[in-house]
Order: sequence, then C-alpha cells, then structure tokens
Amino acid sequence: MGPAAPAVKYYTGSSYCGPAVPGGYWRAGGNDPEMIMRTRRTRLATLTAGLALTGTLVIPPAAAANRCLDTRDIASSTSKDGKVLVFKMKDGRTLVNHLRGYCPDLKFNGFAWKLPTGTRQACENESTLVTLAGAQICTLGKFTQP
Repeated sequence: MGPAAPAVKYYTGSSYCGPAVPGGYWRAGGNDPEMIMRTRRTRLATLTAGLALTGTLVIPPAAAANRCLDTRDIASSTSKDGKVLVFKMKDGRTLVNHLRGYCPDLKFNGFAWKLPTGTRQACENESTLVTLAGAQICTLGKFTQP
C-alpha cells in the first residue's frame, strides 16, 4: 500500500471544507458554536455598516422612553385648535400634548381614551383617544411643559 492521498479541500464561499472523517467534512474553526455566532455577528455588522453607508438603512436615534400619564391624575383637558391638547393635572401641573394629527372635533366635545384593557396609562406617541362627536381617532404626540 502506498502513502495515503492528501485530503482535498473545497472552498464553499464561507469556509474551507474537506473530508474529515469518511462521509463528514471539517470547517475552519471547527464546529464551535461560539465561533459560528461570532462569524454571524461579524457578517451582520459588516452588512449593516454597508447599508448605512449607502443610505439604504435608516437607523433611528436612540429613543427615550415615552412619557406616560395615569388618566386618573388628569383633572381636565382642553383643545382650542384640534392640534394641541392641554392637560391640567390634579397636582397642579399643566402638560401640553402636540397631537400627531389634526382632530378638529376636540374643540367642541370631549373624548374617550382608547387604551388597552387593564391599563390607565396614556403614553405619548402611542395612546389614542376617540372624540365623542364625529368619532375621530386621535393619537397623542409629544408631551411638553407650557
């Protein structure tokens, strides 16, 4: 019997493979799960960076937590233009919310909160309300101090 033939290596585009055991293949770095995950993270980071450089990927700025109000703490609310909703709180504070859309029916009649069952929190940029006249659906925007 002569010397054993050298193992043939195959390039698959992501790693070199070749017979390790009869019927099996070896991969550069082995089958170490940490190595595989590190490779995937590196590829994802490279792809993300490439998309960001070409302008294809829009990365939003770090979002601050949305401010929420307990609806039981609201003493009154008014809107003069359908774009801004002013909340007077029971503790004396006044908060202004710049609605995400135009809700002209807020000028004439009240509204009802449209909140998930079991919650009393109205959060900026998330919570909605329904006007009693016209049944317009309005979404809260950003809260500010007057």
